[in-house]
Amino acid sequence: MGIATTEGTPAPLDKVGRRRLELAESALKTLGELGYARTSLREIASNSEFSHGVVHYYFRDKVELISYCVRHYKTICSRRYDEVVESAVTPEELAAGFLERMTRTLVEETPMHRHWYDLRTQSLFEGGAAR
Repeated sequence: MGIATTEGTPAPLDKVGRRRLELAESALKTLGELGYARTSLREIASNSEFSHGVVHYYFRDKVELISYCVRHYKTICSRRYDEVVESAVTPEELAAGFLERMTRTLVEETPMHRHWYDLRTQSLFEGGAAR
């Protein structure tokens, strides 16, 4: 995955961008398993090939990393529906396609959906998390 260009095609990521994405993937996995409150940068580092210090090098704190994860995951989620939009001919096909994709993610990514509810609730208590 790259950074979107004005034409909508991903631009290649540099080393920093790749590393941030790798850490975001580890963070998403850790958050899905442990939830927001029990996830620390140290836990995220232990679920990756990188040290705690490396995590701090690329992200100032947990809030910055979580914010990056939310943007990253939103991009992934929105692209899941591209094929549905492109292939649907009728409104009914579009609705059925969206329903099928959403149902699949609820089944296959249950911990991640639970995490989003957890994160939303936690953001009510932490001012910085609502950025």
